[in-house]
Amino acid sequence: MRFFLFILTSLCISGFAEIIEIETLQPLEQMIPNLGAEDYVLFDFDETLLMPNDALLLPCGKRCLAGLIKSQAPHLSASEIKHLVSLILVQRKLHLIDEKAPDLIHKLQDNNITTFCLTALRPGTYGCIDKTELWRKQELKCFGMDFKQAFPKLRHLTFKKYSQKAHPPVFIEGVFCTGSIPKGEALVYFLQKTQLKPKRVIFVDNSYYHHESVQKWMDQAGIEYIGLYYNAAKNQAQDLDENIALFQINYLIQNKRWLSDQEAATMMRRGG
Repeated sequence: MRFFLFILTSLCISGFAEIIEIETLQPLEQMIPNLGAEDYVLFDFDETLLMPNDALLLPCGKRCLAGLIKSQAPHLSASEIKHLVSLILVQRKLHLIDEKAPDLIHKLQDNNITTFCLTALRPGTYGCIDKTELWRKQELKCFGMDFKQAFPKLRHLTFKKYSQKAHPPVFIEGVFCTGSIPKGEALVYFLQKTQLKPKRVIFVDNSYYHHESVQKWMDQAGIEYIGLYYNAAKNQAQDLDENIALFQINYLIQNKRWLSDQEAATMMRRGG
């Protein structure tokens, strides 16, 4: 109750900016009656809405996976390793961190609250993935999360200002992939380019670094900010079995197929 009263108070203070740690999405749901058309609610993707099922993939980013593959197959070229990492990405299974997240998003949308995804994904081609931004959008859609109604007239947007960057931002049907640009900077430029000016931004992300970025740029733009630092993914972390992880990597190298933890453990028991 004390936390809820704090949130309600913050919604009423002009110029308020705060980053608040939460363990569930319930505080956001409680905020809905006090939000309006001038408020934007943003969700991160990785470890906020969805996360991989397999233990190796949670703490391990692309560089880590590439390094593991290289250690087991030093003869492979950089492009061959990238292709194998992309196979992991398209073949891995995900799960909702909170089963109620899609319903919460629908509730926000039904209340005419602008709701979209803000992810640091690097758009463009990656290995066997032709357009990672489309792949990311489809992953969300598979779990019942579609953000295209946030800006119905904005289907696809690129940003000439960042065209010389290695991974410039791309907006596609409510999914904003900021690439190599800090989330706060990219978001402010998106708002300027589209001539949008929300009264307040509420952002759900598991990264304090990204919250600090968005808070800084919202302050500069004169937009109130509430950062919900969402740490539920930490409670779902799994212990890594190094033997299973190495089996998965070597099987991938030999067969171009990613095994789940359960599949790998079963094959190991059978001497596969």
